[in-house]
Amino acid sequence: MKRVLLMMMLFTLVTTSVVALDIDDLKYLDADTCEELLEQLNVLGEQVPNGVPFQDELINLKITELNITGNVKIVDGKVVGFECGVSENSTYDLELENLSAINDIILDEDPVGTYLELKDSGAITLEAHTFGGKIKLFFANIVANVVSWFS
Repeated sequence: MKRVLLMMMLFTLVTTSVVALDIDDLKYLDADTCEELLEQLNVLGEQVPNGVPFQDELINLKITELNITGNVKIVDGKVVGFECGVSENSTYDLELENLSAINDIILDEDPVGTYLELKDSGAITLEAHTFGGKIKLFFANIVANVVSWFS
């Protein structure tokens, strides 16, 4: 569950219940390849927290600095796939400048505020491919902004 929290923060769908989770067992990520990143995150089988609207998604992930690409598949609110490579059928594309963007969110006392700063600076970008995804993303950003006021 704690690793799913990291993924959800990266996908901008942060709610008060998600922010309250303890993420102490997440380690500082230091990967040079997609395979190393998969091994460190190990989110397969994890349940997406209640209130997070990503229930059936395929999300492409790109870490620009390391030239790492991967994708996360969520079905019925459960992470059922996390593999290297880009999927042509993704519902979202998430791009990070580098791994420090993830580490900043993990290690900061205000992960939502840190996420918003990174998003505003362009270190994190998230693009939806469907109309429904764009609506979801719009409201998720509103929730993240509201949550940041209370952190």
